[in-house]
Amino acid sequence: GIIGGNPERALARIDDALREDPQYAQGYVYQSFVLRALGRVADGVSAAQRAFDIDPHALITSQALAWSLFCAGRTAEALSLNQTIVEELPHVDIVQAYRAIFAAWLGDHREADRACDVLVSQHSSNVAMMTAVAFALARQGKVRDALSLASQLQAPEVPRAPRTQLATIYVAARDHEAAFEWLRQAKDERCPWLPVAQVDPRFEEVMDSKEFQTLFDDSEVSAVASHR
Repeated sequence: GIIGGNPERALARIDDALREDPQYAQGYVYQSFVLRALGRVADGVSAAQRAFDIDPHALITSQALAWSLFCAGRTAEALSLNQTIVEELPHVDIVQAYRAIFAAWLGDHREADRACDVLVSQHSSNVAMMTAVAFALARQGKVRDALSLASQLQAPEVPRAPRTQLATIYVAARDHEAAFEWLRQAKDERCPWLPVAQVDPRFEEVMDSKEFQTLFDDSEVSAVASHR
């Protein structure tokens, strides 16, 4: 549904599944993702919270809730939740990636650096996770280091860094034209992360620009600015 440009249909199918099995935690994770693609940020948090309440020990539910909180502007809560996960799963890549992003967003440089150190030392081959490091560097004003790393993550080989995630680095580095170029490529490739970019705080600087809005003009996704 997201890749095909029909999130409303995707949401309807997920709702059908959850009516059949209201305790299907992962279904609420999917529901949360699609709701964010539709701009329904608060509803996305509620769905992720439901998933977490059903299965608080699953990584997918805790990370979905953390990211939903981030998109809702509740970054301190997102980081606090993620820090509890870090204590239990310190070597998991996505946990450290979210830690780096949330901490850098809040200006907690020490926490961000700790997360980046783990990612660089243990997960440097995972280009998707390394985009979090580059974003954190740029967010902390280490633009030269961020762009140097970003240039290493642009290879076309698969698996590769999602182009939408690359764009976040360039927004943080204040190179908006480069960011838009990566976003346009993401749109051409039907990147599933593109629709949810409409509610991703990392794009706040460019959300009101014509270049950003035109990326979604011909999409069935219409974001609600309730996250602002």
